[in-house]
Amino acid sequence: MTDTSSQPQDAMNAIMTNAEDSTVGPDMETIEGIFAKENVPVHEYFQKDGLLFQSKPHEMTKEQADVVRSEYGKLLTGQKSAFYLALQPIYKWQKEKFCCFEKELLLRSRDGQQSAPVSVFFLMTAQERTCFLLWSILLAKQIANEDGIFVGVNSYVQDLEAKEVRDFIVETCRDCKVIVEITEWSKADDKAGYPVKNKPFTDNQVECLRDLAQRGIRISVDDYNPMASNYAVDQDFVRRVKNFVFQVKYDLALCSQIFENEPIVNGKTLPNIFPPAKTPEELQEKRTVTKASVEELRSTVGMYKAIDLVGEGSVLKKRGWGAISFPGSIYDKRFHPRWNHAQLGRGSPRNAS
Repeated sequence: MTDTSSQPQDAMNAIMTNAEDSTVGPDMETIEGIFAKENVPVHEYFQKDGLLFQSKPHEMTKEQADVVRSEYGKLLTGQKSAFYLALQPIYKWQKEKFCCFEKELLLRSRDGQQSAPVSVFFLMTAQERTCFLLWSILLAKQIANEDGIFVGVNSYVQDLEAKEVRDFIVETCRDCKVIVEITEWSKADDKAGYPVKNKPFTDNQVECLRDLAQRGIRISVDDYNPMASNYAVDQDFVRRVKNFVFQVKYDLALCSQIFENEPIVNGKTLPNIFPPAKTPEELQEKRTVTKASVEELRSTVGMYKAIDLVGEGSVLKKRGWGAISFPGSIYDKRFHPRWNHAQLGRGSPRNAS
């Protein structure tokens, strides 16, 4: 096994920079065409009077919980399911147009809203989360190799504490364009319950992330909000990891406010999901703090030549986020917009060894 942490820093920078600059996926118009043809019909369980229609995880009956587990199991074995995997494009300004730089692998419900299946996460045990993580890693490697593009996989940081899990990720993904994306979520035990996002990351968890990074795995930080308090992915955490992470993604709710952009799903706006700033003063404060945090990360010299910065937006306007001027020139080609989801439709990982 090659220990990339022993390579000279300049060589590491060159490797990572070349990998990023050589990644040019489909342009925005091509992907818009895919979305225009996308059809994710509402599953019978999510239709009106269906067993999971508007169900709340904490109010699920045993029958509903059994159905959730069964449908989730079908997904993992490549069968038609009430859940599906989506690829969410992330764009970058390349060759005078927005091109898909990365795709994020996401678990979604066939409920007509492309919702994250909270009922699945509510029921998942630590072992089930780990199995899903490793399954997703194999699938992400397959997509990255087939499409020649970065592919992100979400993970609870607590699920990376086991060395055998980290070893598997390194052996599987060290030489491909897979990104391990750290979410704000955690869960205390295996009892059914909602994950929480206010538990601070421990020093040991930070060192586990550093271990992966030093062994050649790209680490991304999801849903960063530099203004948040009582929140795992806050400014303190990002400052602890900024010297070795590949990417930082700014929180969707924050970006919706500072860019004054409403999320859209299936062609329709979803008002009030991320309400706008209450006053012009609040909006200006959030823009000022976000701008300062972006400049701080831009000036960071760490494992990578530059941290990749992503502004999360569930949908772009027709002309893209490039048409939005952000005060203080915060916006540039390294602040990538994101689009809504495209159904993956690939089933189980194939030839991913």
